[in-house]
Formats: sequence, structure tokens, C-alpha cells
Amino acid sequence: MNKRKRKLKGGVYNFLFAVGGAVIGETVALLSKNVKALSWLSHSVPLGITKPLEIDIIIAKFQLGFYLTISPSLVIFMALALAIGNLFLHQSQSSALPRVSIGADRMIKNDIENSEDE
Repeated sequence: MNKRKRKLKGGVYNFLFAVGGAVIGETVALLSKNVKALSWLSHSVPLGITKPLEIDIIIAKFQLGFYLTISPSLVIFMALALAIGNLFLHQSQSSALPRVSIGADRMIKNDIENSEDE
């Protein structure tokens, strides 16, 4: 696999793991809201545009908005998911490397056989 494809594959995996971590993090935040010991996980900070930006051209009307809530559980689980994703990606890349030792084993075996014949 060439370097460009490997880089694209890594980016796709990182995106998928980040989205999965965000979903799990938000789920944990919702579930921990009513538990006193874990309520700190559900505190969130809203970021974004609460009223969407409206663009009105005569033939069409567009509304653009962005709203994001960041909670500790979201950050923790996204970081954890990205770390696991990077481990997964590095393991899959290292297992795809060719085995060099096969040729070396044959060379050593031939050397041993040649030395026994002498």
C-alpha cells in the first residue's frame, strides 16, 4: 500500500473513532446526569451560533448554524477512542510489513549445511 493510501486510511479511521468516541461520551454524559458521584461528567459548555445565520437570495433562503456542547465525558471518550484507533492503525500497518526473516533463515540453513559438508 503506498504512502498516500495509508495516510487516507489513517484519516478515515481517526474520523470514525472520533465520532464513535463522541457518541459514547455524550451517552455517558446523559446517563451520569442523575448520579451524584458522576454528575461532573455531564456538565457541558455550549459553543456556537444559537440563532442560525440566514442568507436570503430571492430564489432561495439558506440557514447556516453551528452548535456544539463540550462535556468532560465527551473529551475523555474522544481522546480514548483516538488513542485506541491509533493503536489499531499502527498494529494493522505493522502486520502488513513483509517478513524479511524468511530469506535470512534459508541463508543460515544453507551456511550450516555447507559447513557440515566440509
